[in-house]
Amino acid sequence: MPDRPPRSQRTEPVLSHLPGLEKLRFWAEKTPRADPAPENGPEPGSVFEQSPGLTIIETPDEAPAPLLAPMPFLGPKPLLHPASPQIRQRRPVVPIADTPPLSGAELQRHLNAQRASGRPWMLLLGSAVLGLLLVGILSWNAWKKYRAETAAEAAQSAMDDANWPQAGQFLAEAQSLRPELPPVLRAITRWDWAVGSHPERIIQNLQKIVLTRQATDADYLQLARAEQLLSRPTAAQGWLERMSEEARQTLEVLEVETRLLSDTGHAKTANHQLRSHLEARPDDPQARFKLAVLDYSQGDGILHQRGRAQLLAASTATGDRAITALQLLCTDAALTRGECEQLLSSAEKHERAVESRYRILSRLLQLLPEPEVNALIEKETLRASSLPPPARMAFASALATGLPPPTTLAIAQAALTQKNHPLALEMVHLSLETLARLGRWQKARDLLGGPGLALDRIALSLWEACIAAELDKNDPEAARKPLQTAIDASSRDSDPSSLIRCADTALRLGHPDLAATLYEKVAQNSRLLPHLQLQHLEKALVTLRLHSPLLQVLLPLARRLAAHPAARESQHFEADYLALLAGEPPDVIITRLTALPEVTAPTLRIRRQVLWAMIYLQKKQDAAFAREIRRITLEDIRSLPGGPRAVVAGLLAIKGDHDHATQLASKTPPDALMAEEKMWLAKAVR
Repeated sequence: MPDRPPRSQRTEPVLSHLPGLEKLRFWAEKTPRADPAPENGPEPGSVFEQSPGLTIIETPDEAPAPLLAPMPFLGPKPLLHPASPQIRQRRPVVPIADTPPLSGAELQRHLNAQRASGRPWMLLLGSAVLGLLLVGILSWNAWKKYRAETAAEAAQSAMDDANWPQAGQFLAEAQSLRPELPPVLRAITRWDWAVGSHPERIIQNLQKIVLTRQATDADYLQLARAEQLLSRPTAAQGWLERMSEEARQTLEVLEVETRLLSDTGHAKTANHQLRSHLEARPDDPQARFKLAVLDYSQGDGILHQRGRAQLLAASTATGDRAITALQLLCTDAALTRGECEQLLSSAEKHERAVESRYRILSRLLQLLPEPEVNALIEKETLRASSLPPPARMAFASALATGLPPPTTLAIAQAALTQKNHPLALEMVHLSLETLARLGRWQKARDLLGGPGLALDRIALSLWEACIAAELDKNDPEAARKPLQTAIDASSRDSDPSSLIRCADTALRLGHPDLAATLYEKVAQNSRLLPHLQLQHLEKALVTLRLHSPLLQVLLPLARRLAAHPAARESQHFEADYLALLAGEPPDVIITRLTALPEVTAPTLRIRRQVLWAMIYLQKKQDAAFAREIRRITLEDIRSLPGGPRAVVAGLLAIKGDHDHATQLASKTPPDALMAEEKMWLAKAVR
């Protein structure tokens, strides 16, 4: 290995970026080329160029420390020794001494200048690419927004024309593009109102519009209506208060406020307020019509007759007001023949008035002589044969209620004898219902077992159960077995109407426990609106209360009813009452009652007082108990159902008011009372 020169004579390599060597290359080109360096190593002061973009420079000791400059796009490369085999080519030796001296600082400035000279082009190119990308994104979002708003507008137009399949397609398109846009959410909300979706879904969609700060008075009004359906008057009132003062004076808002008053136990105040609002708008056709509806609902008297006359006039017009008038008048028992014929003629103009028309027909059949009845039935039979099944069933029901049972049966039997009668199925139902009304159960069984009977499995099983309950009274299971078959088939059906029919039949046949279970199952169906779910839970509770008054059965059901989102305050009171009746600790009930605002409705106020009296008695707070009992008046007690009235009689007896306790107990029959309520009643009659 050759001896290395002293450090003062050695050079150190400098690695630089290729563009930064332009000046050095210029010097090298002006200098005559020397022989290649010896293989044992480079001569001092030589320049070597390795791969493109990489140069190794030998510098004297006094030169600055080596500089490592990164290559464009490739990053830094390691410093290579001049004798490294990776060096593919050597440049001629350039004596550094013959060139102007270049310090490290100057070299660095040259390198920076070279880098800066190429940067504007890169920045311009990058900016252009980013700009094009941003424009593309903005254009794409703008196009999606335009398409979503156009689809939402088309859905609104389709709903205006009652073209629901097309509206659903447009809504699906809008929702897939920009579901958060207010126009899209408003179209979805209108669809939800039309199909009877859960009000909570409507509230969620409208609240998204509120969060965008683009909510209108119409949005706030719909929020209030949805909250009112869920029995949340405070929340509904809060949305109404966000509306402008001008919008709050419209009839729609005033009606919502009136219903809120009625829901909170101020029915008389609400009725008076609504009448005042309507009478203050004599030039508004909608207000005049609603005033007529309000007058007609008053029962007998001058107001009722005035409203009736106005509804008869409104039924001859077109639009929703005419349909509403027909729906109200079709059940009027005072309709004359001329009025029925007028209403039938008006109903023919409206596709949505089919059911009302057949109810009017039922009334007309009762007023016509027999020859005209037969001609009208023949005409209506021909008309109904081309209608969908619900309208044909409505026609059969009109015959059943508009004619004496023997006449109805004769018409139905005559139709069944005709081969391929267009109303065969409806006439089977009509025959069975008429035979049941006449008590001819064996004839009904014979008809049910006849050949070619076109009844669905659920209807067939329910009729078998009803017939078995009458003809096989010694065998309780004879009716229960087909009833269970119908229930099993209905449980597999997503439509709750079949299950409701089974529940009604079970109750009629003397199976209240089964009926209550079915009503509760119906209430769990998500397709029902909340107030309908609540109705069936109430029906289950009332059914058990009347037919199977067991506290251990009623209390869980009452709690489920109170936990429903649409539950009313009276249902909370019922659950609390049953819990106290069962002797449960009252701490949770006290917390809930204390948090309630003051109740002003008489029926709710007395229930609350009874709860407090029971609580104070259980906690042995004699002074508070006596104070609460003194607040209960006999006028209040009359509004209580039998069970709570028996409890109040016992509370009065404990307080020492035996006269009133005995008087109240004598007017409370013990038949439908639970065993725990009978114990309170027994305290009053000692």
